[in-house]
Amino acid sequence: MSSNQGNRRCAGCKYLRRRCPKDCLLAPYFPPNNPQRFESVHKVFGASNVARLLQQVAEDRRAEAADCMAYEASLRVSNPVYGCAGMVYQLQEEIMKVQLEIQDVKGKIALHNAGHSFLPALQQQQEEHKEKERIVGVAAGNVYHDHVGLQQGAYNLGGTEEEDGLLWPGLVTGKI
Repeated sequence: MSSNQGNRRCAGCKYLRRRCPKDCLLAPYFPPNNPQRFESVHKVFGASNVARLLQQVAEDRRAEAADCMAYEASLRVSNPVYGCAGMVYQLQEEIMKVQLEIQDVKGKIALHNAGHSFLPALQQQQEEHKEKERIVGVAAGNVYHDHVGLQQGAYNLGGTEEEDGLLWPGLVTGKI
């Protein structure tokens, strides 16, 4: 592979202070204009290991392998304890936080939509409730409120749920 441009040494050969042959294995993946890339790979893996790894990989996958080694080496140099694993862990935490935030927003949207879809029904229930209070109060000669059904936040006028319906105060105020 004759990727050596105009007798310039690749970053690997320059760093190792050796002559860069025309068929240099490192030249296509470590160009002379980016010496930091080879320096970090050399610090982590060593030059002979890099060359050996590149030889073991199929030629069409060598660029990808060199990119992976360079990425891993740069993270290992910047974070000697965790390296790539630290970045993976950090990204997994971000994903979990975003998933929780998405679930929270979906819940709020569902609650908002539920409140709007129940609003006409709630208004109708309130009107029916007031009408039943008026009828009961007129029959008894005074205003009558059935406080027995106030347990668990529901008003019940003694009929079935289908007749009276349930009035959840939280839906009216938006605080459930």
